[in-house]
Amino acid sequence: MNNKIIWFLSGNPDIVASSRIHGRIVHEKLVELGYQSYLAYTPIHIQDYIPFTERLKKYLDNFLISGDIIIIQKIKEVTNVDFYKYLNTRNIKIYFVDCDLPVISPEYAAHFNKIITTSSSLKAKYLEYVNSVEYIIDSPEIYKDKDFKEPINTPLQAVWFGNSIGSKWLDVIRLKEIIVKNKLDKWEFITISNHPDADYQWSKTSLQLISKADAILIPIFTITEENKVKSSNRVLQSMALDVPVLCSSIESYEEVIDNYKNGIIVYNDIDWIKGLRFLEDIENRKTFIKNGKETALKYSMNLIIDEWITILNLDNKFEYNDSKKLKQNTTELNSIYYYELFKTNHAYSRFFMKNSRFSNGLKFKVISLKYFYSLLRYLKLSN
Repeated sequence: MNNKIIWFLSGNPDIVASSRIHGRIVHEKLVELGYQSYLAYTPIHIQDYIPFTERLKKYLDNFLISGDIIIIQKIKEVTNVDFYKYLNTRNIKIYFVDCDLPVISPEYAAHFNKIITTSSSLKAKYLEYVNSVEYIIDSPEIYKDKDFKEPINTPLQAVWFGNSIGSKWLDVIRLKEIIVKNKLDKWEFITISNHPDADYQWSKTSLQLISKADAILIPIFTITEENKVKSSNRVLQSMALDVPVLCSSIESYEEVIDNYKNGIIVYNDIDWIKGLRFLEDIENRKTFIKNGKETALKYSMNLIIDEWITILNLDNKFEYNDSKKLKQNTTELNSIYYYELFKTNHAYSRFFMKNSRFSNGLKFKVISLKYFYSLLRYLKLSN
Protein backbone atom coordinates (compact mmCIF):
# COMPACT_ATOMS: atom_id res chain seq x y z
CA MET A 1 0.00 0.00 0.00
CA ASN A 2 1.42 3.38 -1.01
CA ASN A 3 1.66 6.42 1.25
CA LYS A 4 -0.88 9.25 1.17
CA ILE A 5 -1.07 13.03 1.52
CA ILE A 6 -4.21 14.01 3.45
CA TRP A 7 -5.44 17.62 3.73
CA PHE A 8 -7.38 19.11 6.64
CA LEU A 9 -8.58 22.56 5.56
CA SER A 10 -9.98 25.29 7.78
CA GLY A 11 -12.97 25.90 5.50
CA ASN A 12 -14.77 24.96 2.32
CA PRO A 13 -12.47 25.69 -0.65
CA ASP A 14 -15.36 27.07 -2.71
CA ILE A 15 -15.95 29.73 -0.06
CA VAL A 16 -12.68 30.28 1.83
CA ALA A 17 -9.89 31.74 -0.32
CA SER A 18 -7.02 30.40 1.76
CA SER A 19 -8.43 26.86 1.56
CA ARG A 20 -8.38 27.11 -2.22
CA ILE A 21 -4.94 28.69 -2.56
CA HIS A 22 -2.91 26.63 -0.11
CA GLY A 23 -5.17 23.62 -0.15
CA ARG A 24 -7.25 22.60 -3.09
CA ILE A 25 -5.14 23.87 -6.00
CA VAL A 26 -2.02 22.24 -4.53
CA HIS A 27 -3.92 19.01 -3.93
CA GLU A 28 -5.34 18.99 -7.47
CA LYS A 29 -1.89 19.47 -9.00
CA LEU A 30 -0.50 16.61 -6.89
CA VAL A 31 -3.30 14.31 -8.09
CA GLU A 32 -2.68 15.43 -11.68
CA LEU A 33 0.99 14.46 -11.27
CA GLY A 34 0.04 11.02 -9.97
CA TYR A 35 0.34 11.47 -6.21
CA GLN A 36 -2.17 9.95 -3.80
CA SER A 37 -3.63 13.12 -2.27
CA TYR A 38 -6.95 13.53 -0.44
CA LEU A 39 -9.06 16.44 0.74
CA ALA A 40 -10.30 14.80 3.92
CA TYR A 41 -11.71 17.70 5.91
CA THR A 42 -13.41 20.58 4.09
CA PRO A 43 -15.96 22.02 6.56
CA ILE A 44 -18.69 24.19 5.06
CA HIS A 45 -18.07 26.94 7.57
CA ILE A 46 -14.65 28.00 8.89
CA GLN A 47 -13.68 25.63 11.70
CA ASP A 48 -10.80 25.75 14.13
CA TYR A 49 -11.08 22.20 15.35
CA ILE A 50 -10.94 18.69 13.90
CA PRO A 51 -13.36 16.02 15.16
CA PHE A 52 -11.55 13.06 16.69
CA THR A 53 -13.89 10.40 18.03
CA GLU A 54 -13.64 6.66 18.60
CA ARG A 55 -15.48 6.14 15.31
CA LEU A 56 -12.89 8.26 13.47
CA LYS A 57 -10.01 6.61 15.28
CA LYS A 58 -11.18 3.15 14.19
CA TYR A 59 -11.47 4.34 10.60
CA LEU A 60 -8.04 6.01 10.63
CA ASP A 61 -6.47 2.93 12.25
CA ASN A 62 -7.30 1.05 9.05
CA PHE A 63 -6.74 3.91 6.60
CA LEU A 64 -3.40 5.38 7.73
CA ILE A 65 -0.02 3.71 7.35
CA SER A 66 3.41 4.69 8.66
CA GLY A 67 4.95 7.53 6.63
CA ASP A 68 1.66 9.10 5.51
CA ILE A 69 1.50 12.90 5.50
CA ILE A 70 -1.21 15.01 7.14
CA ILE A 71 -1.37 18.70 6.16
CA ILE A 72 -3.21 20.99 8.59
CA GLN A 73 -4.23 24.32 7.04
CA LYS A 74 -4.67 27.22 9.50
CA ILE A 75 -6.46 25.16 12.18
CA LYS A 76 -5.10 26.54 15.44
CA GLU A 77 -7.43 25.26 18.17
CA VAL A 78 -5.35 23.59 20.90
CA THR A 79 -8.07 20.97 21.56
CA ASN A 80 -6.81 19.22 18.41
CA VAL A 81 -3.67 18.12 20.27
CA ASP A 82 -5.11 14.66 21.05
CA PHE A 83 -5.49 14.07 17.31
CA TYR A 84 -1.89 15.12 16.68
CA LYS A 85 -0.62 12.92 19.51
CA TYR A 86 -2.43 9.99 17.94
CA LEU A 87 -0.81 10.73 14.57
CA ASN A 88 2.61 10.95 16.22
CA THR A 89 2.16 7.44 17.68
CA ARG A 90 1.35 6.15 14.18
CA ASN A 91 4.51 7.70 12.69
CA ILE A 92 2.46 10.08 10.54
CA LYS A 93 4.25 13.25 9.37
CA ILE A 94 2.30 16.44 10.12
CA TYR A 95 2.81 19.72 8.27
CA PHE A 96 1.14 22.96 9.35
CA VAL A 97 0.32 25.63 6.74
CA ASP A 98 -0.17 29.17 8.07
CA CYS A 99 -0.78 32.53 6.42
CA ASP A 100 -1.96 34.77 9.26
CA LEU A 101 -1.16 35.98 12.73
CA PRO A 102 -1.20 34.98 15.49
CA VAL A 103 1.53 32.39 15.13
CA ILE A 104 0.85 29.16 16.98
CA SER A 105 2.54 28.59 20.34
CA PRO A 106 5.85 26.70 20.61
CA GLU A 107 4.01 23.94 22.49
CA TYR A 108 1.47 23.54 19.69
CA ALA A 109 4.16 23.79 17.01
CA ALA A 110 6.08 20.94 18.64
CA HIS A 111 3.54 18.45 17.25
CA PHE A 112 4.36 19.31 13.65
CA ASN A 113 7.27 18.10 11.55
CA LYS A 114 7.38 21.37 9.66
CA ILE A 115 5.56 24.69 9.35
CA ILE A 116 4.91 26.12 5.87
CA THR A 117 4.20 29.85 5.58
CA THR A 118 2.95 31.91 2.64
CA SER A 119 5.16 34.97 3.19
CA SER A 120 8.79 35.49 4.13
CA SER A 121 7.66 37.89 6.89
CA LEU A 122 5.56 35.21 8.56
CA LYS A 123 8.40 32.73 8.22
CA ALA A 124 10.63 35.19 10.10
CA LYS A 125 8.07 35.35 12.91
CA TYR A 126 8.10 31.57 13.26
CA LEU A 127 11.88 31.33 13.11
CA GLU A 128 12.03 33.21 16.39
CA TYR A 129 11.22 29.91 18.14
CA VAL A 130 10.79 27.15 15.50
CA ASN A 131 13.66 25.79 13.44
CA SER A 132 11.81 23.82 10.77
CA VAL A 133 9.96 26.49 8.78
CA GLU A 134 9.57 26.85 5.01
CA TYR A 135 8.11 29.60 2.83
CA ILE A 136 6.19 28.78 -0.34
CA ILE A 137 4.75 31.74 -2.25
CA ASP A 138 1.03 31.60 -3.11
CA SER A 139 0.32 30.62 -6.69
CA PRO A 140 -2.48 32.33 -8.66
CA GLU A 141 -5.63 30.26 -9.04
CA ILE A 142 -6.57 31.37 -12.56
CA TYR A 143 -4.70 32.82 -15.55
CA LYS A 144 -6.63 34.80 -18.15
CA ASP A 145 -5.55 36.93 -21.11
CA LYS A 146 -6.94 40.45 -21.51
CA ASP A 147 -8.75 40.90 -24.81
CA PHE A 148 -8.35 44.50 -26.00
CA LYS A 149 -10.79 43.80 -28.81
CA GLU A 150 -13.52 44.03 -26.20
CA PRO A 151 -15.09 47.49 -25.63
CA ILE A 152 -12.88 49.56 -23.31
CA ASN A 153 -14.54 50.47 -20.02
CA THR A 154 -15.84 54.04 -19.83
CA PRO A 155 -15.17 55.15 -17.23
CA LEU A 156 -12.15 52.95 -16.46
CA GLN A 157 -12.76 50.44 -13.66
CA ALA A 158 -10.55 50.43 -10.56
CA VAL A 159 -11.41 47.39 -8.44
CA TRP A 160 -10.75 46.46 -4.83
CA PHE A 161 -11.48 42.85 -3.89
CA GLY A 162 -11.01 40.99 -0.66
CA ASN A 163 -12.34 39.93 2.71
CA SER A 164 -13.59 42.92 4.70
CA ILE A 165 -12.42 41.79 8.13
CA GLY A 166 -10.52 44.14 10.44
CA SER A 167 -9.59 47.57 9.12
CA LYS A 168 -9.74 46.59 5.43
CA TRP A 169 -13.09 48.25 4.76
CA LEU A 170 -11.92 51.47 6.42
CA ASP A 171 -9.01 51.46 3.96
CA VAL A 172 -11.50 51.05 1.12
CA ILE A 173 -13.54 54.03 2.32
CA ARG A 174 -10.44 56.20 2.61
CA LEU A 175 -9.24 55.26 -0.87
CA LYS A 176 -12.63 56.06 -2.36
CA GLU A 177 -12.48 59.49 -0.71
CA ILE A 178 -9.05 60.11 -2.28
CA ILE A 179 -10.39 59.24 -5.74
CA VAL A 180 -13.47 61.45 -5.36
CA LYS A 181 -11.64 64.37 -3.73
CA ASN A 182 -9.04 64.51 -6.50
CA LYS A 183 -11.66 64.31 -9.25
CA LEU A 184 -10.26 61.24 -10.97
CA ASP A 185 -13.36 61.26 -13.16
CA LYS A 186 -11.98 58.80 -15.68
CA TRP A 187 -12.18 56.09 -13.01
CA GLU A 188 -15.07 54.22 -11.44
CA PHE A 189 -14.19 52.60 -8.09
CA ILE A 190 -15.79 49.14 -7.65
CA THR A 191 -15.65 46.81 -4.64
CA ILE A 192 -16.04 43.02 -4.62
CA SER A 193 -16.24 41.56 -1.14
CA ASN A 194 -18.27 39.83 1.53
CA HIS A 195 -18.96 43.27 3.06
CA PRO A 196 -22.68 44.18 2.92
CA ASP A 197 -21.86 47.56 1.33
CA ALA A 198 -19.73 46.08 -1.46
CA ASP A 199 -20.84 46.72 -5.04
CA TYR A 200 -20.64 42.98 -5.74
CA GLN A 201 -20.74 40.15 -3.23
CA TRP A 202 -17.90 37.65 -3.54
CA SER A 203 -18.85 34.51 -5.49
CA LYS A 204 -17.31 31.76 -7.59
CA THR A 205 -17.42 34.04 -10.64
CA SER A 206 -15.70 37.02 -8.98
CA LEU A 207 -12.30 36.34 -10.56
CA GLN A 208 -13.91 36.51 -13.99
CA LEU A 209 -15.38 39.90 -13.06
CA ILE A 210 -12.02 41.10 -11.74
CA SER A 211 -10.35 40.13 -15.02
CA LYS A 212 -12.41 42.79 -16.83
CA ALA A 213 -11.04 45.61 -14.62
CA ASP A 214 -8.52 48.24 -15.74
CA ALA A 215 -6.67 48.36 -12.41
CA ILE A 216 -6.65 46.55 -9.07
CA LEU A 217 -6.14 48.70 -5.96
CA ILE A 218 -4.81 47.13 -2.75
CA PRO A 219 -4.55 49.82 -0.05
CA ILE A 220 -3.08 49.39 3.43
CA PHE A 221 -3.10 52.79 5.11
CA THR A 222 -2.16 51.58 8.57
CA ILE A 223 0.63 49.01 8.61
CA THR A 224 0.11 46.52 11.45
CA GLU A 225 1.89 43.35 12.50
CA GLU A 226 -1.01 41.40 11.01
CA ASN A 227 -0.95 42.88 7.52
CA LYS A 228 2.87 42.92 7.42
CA VAL A 229 2.84 39.12 7.10
CA LYS A 230 0.23 38.91 4.34
CA SER A 231 1.13 36.99 1.19
CA SER A 232 1.42 38.42 -2.31
CA ASN A 233 -1.57 36.43 -3.55
CA ARG A 234 -3.86 39.33 -4.52
CA VAL A 235 -1.03 41.00 -6.42
CA LEU A 236 -0.03 37.86 -8.33
CA GLN A 237 -3.63 36.84 -8.99
CA SER A 238 -4.34 40.28 -10.47
CA MET A 239 -1.27 40.02 -12.69
CA ALA A 240 -2.36 36.55 -13.78
CA LEU A 241 -5.72 38.04 -14.85
CA ASP A 242 -3.94 40.70 -16.93
CA VAL A 243 -4.93 43.59 -14.67
CA PRO A 244 -2.41 46.27 -13.59
CA VAL A 245 -1.88 46.55 -9.82
CA LEU A 246 -1.45 49.54 -7.50
CA CYS A 247 -0.75 48.50 -3.92
CA SER A 248 0.59 49.79 -0.65
CA SER A 249 4.09 48.93 0.45
CA ILE A 250 4.53 45.68 2.38
CA GLU A 251 7.38 43.21 2.03
CA SER A 252 5.52 40.48 0.11
CA TYR A 253 4.22 42.98 -2.48
CA GLU A 254 7.64 44.54 -2.99
CA GLU A 255 9.12 41.07 -3.55
CA VAL A 256 7.13 40.68 -6.77
CA ILE A 257 6.62 44.28 -8.00
CA ASP A 258 9.26 46.23 -9.89
CA ASN A 259 7.86 49.75 -9.46
CA TYR A 260 6.35 51.24 -12.62
CA LYS A 261 7.42 48.22 -14.66
CA ASN A 262 4.98 45.46 -13.72
CA GLY A 263 2.94 47.35 -11.12
CA ILE A 264 2.96 50.36 -8.83
CA ILE A 265 4.00 50.50 -5.18
CA VAL A 266 2.15 53.31 -3.37
CA TYR A 267 3.76 55.07 -0.40
CA ASN A 268 1.37 57.99 0.16
CA ASP A 269 -1.93 59.52 -0.98
CA ILE A 270 -0.29 61.40 -3.85
CA ASP A 271 1.04 58.12 -5.25
CA TRP A 272 -2.51 56.80 -5.67
CA ILE A 273 -3.43 59.84 -7.75
CA LYS A 274 -0.21 59.72 -9.77
CA GLY A 275 -0.55 55.98 -10.40
CA LEU A 276 -4.16 56.09 -11.55
CA ARG A 277 -3.45 58.96 -13.90
CA PHE A 278 -0.48 57.05 -15.31
CA LEU A 279 -2.76 54.10 -16.05
CA GLU A 280 -5.31 56.24 -17.89
CA ASP A 281 -3.01 55.75 -20.87
CA ILE A 282 -3.89 52.45 -22.56
CA GLU A 283 -0.29 51.88 -23.68
CA ASN A 284 0.91 52.11 -20.08
CA ARG A 285 -1.74 49.59 -19.07
CA LYS A 286 -0.66 47.24 -21.87
CA THR A 287 2.97 47.44 -20.70
CA PHE A 288 1.97 46.61 -17.12
CA ILE A 289 -0.22 43.74 -18.35
CA LYS A 290 2.62 42.20 -20.37
CA ASN A 291 5.21 42.54 -17.61
CA GLY A 292 2.75 41.50 -14.90
CA LYS A 293 1.77 38.32 -16.72
CA GLU A 294 5.45 37.42 -17.13
CA THR A 295 5.86 37.85 -13.36
CA ALA A 296 2.74 35.83 -12.52
CA LEU A 297 3.84 32.95 -14.76
CA LYS A 298 7.01 32.58 -12.68
CA TYR A 299 4.78 31.56 -9.77
CA SER A 300 2.32 29.28 -11.58
CA MET A 301 1.34 26.06 -9.80
CA ASN A 302 3.13 24.14 -12.58
CA LEU A 303 6.38 25.55 -11.14
CA ILE A 304 5.51 26.08 -7.47
CA ILE A 305 4.42 22.44 -7.10
CA ASP A 306 8.09 21.44 -7.29
CA GLU A 307 8.65 23.30 -4.01
CA TRP A 308 5.76 21.43 -2.37
CA ILE A 309 7.07 18.10 -3.63
CA THR A 310 10.57 18.88 -2.30
CA ILE A 311 9.43 20.15 1.09
CA LEU A 312 6.99 17.24 1.59
CA ASN A 313 9.75 14.88 0.40
CA LEU A 314 7.41 13.04 -1.98
CA ASP A 315 8.65 10.09 -3.98
CA ASN A 316 7.16 7.12 -5.84
CA LYS A 317 5.89 5.70 -2.54
CA PHE A 318 3.14 8.37 -2.72
CA GLU A 319 1.99 7.56 -6.25
CA TYR A 320 -1.44 6.06 -6.96
CA ASN A 321 -2.48 3.63 -9.67
CA ASP A 322 -6.24 3.39 -9.11
CA SER A 323 -8.17 6.65 -9.72
CA LYS A 324 -11.49 4.98 -8.87
CA LYS A 325 -10.16 3.97 -5.46
CA LEU A 326 -8.81 7.51 -4.94
CA LYS A 327 -12.28 8.98 -5.48
CA GLN A 328 -13.91 6.33 -3.31
CA ASN A 329 -11.54 6.99 -0.41
CA THR A 330 -12.08 10.76 -0.74
CA THR A 331 -15.84 10.26 -0.53
CA GLU A 332 -15.48 8.05 2.53
CA LEU A 333 -13.24 10.56 4.29
CA ASN A 334 -15.65 13.41 3.54
CA SER A 335 -18.60 11.32 4.67
CA ILE A 336 -17.20 10.30 8.01
CA TYR A 337 -16.03 13.83 8.90
CA TYR A 338 -19.34 15.41 7.88
CA TYR A 339 -21.15 12.77 9.90
CA GLU A 340 -19.23 13.81 13.01
CA LEU A 341 -19.97 17.49 12.28
CA PHE A 342 -23.68 16.66 11.92
CA LYS A 343 -23.73 15.49 15.51
CA THR A 344 -22.40 18.76 16.90
CA ASN A 345 -23.56 21.45 14.46
CA HIS A 346 -27.11 21.68 13.13
CA ALA A 347 -25.97 23.94 10.31
CA TYR A 348 -24.41 20.88 8.69
CA SER A 349 -27.62 18.86 8.82
CA ARG A 350 -29.53 21.77 7.24
CA PHE A 351 -26.86 22.09 4.54
CA PHE A 352 -27.08 18.36 3.81
CA MET A 353 -30.85 18.58 3.35
CA LYS A 354 -30.48 21.42 0.81
CA ASN A 355 -27.32 20.45 -1.08
CA SER A 356 -26.27 17.26 -2.80
CA ARG A 357 -22.76 18.24 -3.86
CA PHE A 358 -19.67 19.41 -2.03
CA SER A 359 -16.59 21.37 -3.04
CA ASN A 360 -14.66 18.36 -4.34
CA GLY A 361 -17.42 17.68 -6.88
CA LEU A 362 -18.26 14.25 -5.45
CA LYS A 363 -21.78 13.31 -4.45
CA PHE A 364 -22.11 12.85 -0.70
CA LYS A 365 -22.32 9.15 0.17
CA VAL A 366 -22.37 7.50 3.57
CA ILE A 367 -19.98 4.62 3.82
CA SER A 368 -22.40 1.93 5.00
CA LEU A 369 -26.08 1.25 5.60
CA LYS A 370 -25.37 1.52 9.31
CA TYR A 371 -24.10 5.09 8.77
CA PHE A 372 -27.05 5.84 6.51
CA TYR A 373 -29.69 4.85 9.04
CA SER A 374 -27.79 6.50 11.89
CA LEU A 375 -27.63 9.73 9.89
CA LEU A 376 -31.35 9.63 9.10
CA ARG A 377 -32.18 9.05 12.76
CA TYR A 378 -30.00 11.99 13.77
CA LEU A 379 -31.53 14.31 11.18
CA LYS A 380 -35.04 13.29 12.21
CA LEU A 381 -34.29 13.98 15.88
CA SER A 382 -32.62 17.32 15.16
CA ASN A 383 -35.51 18.78 13.14
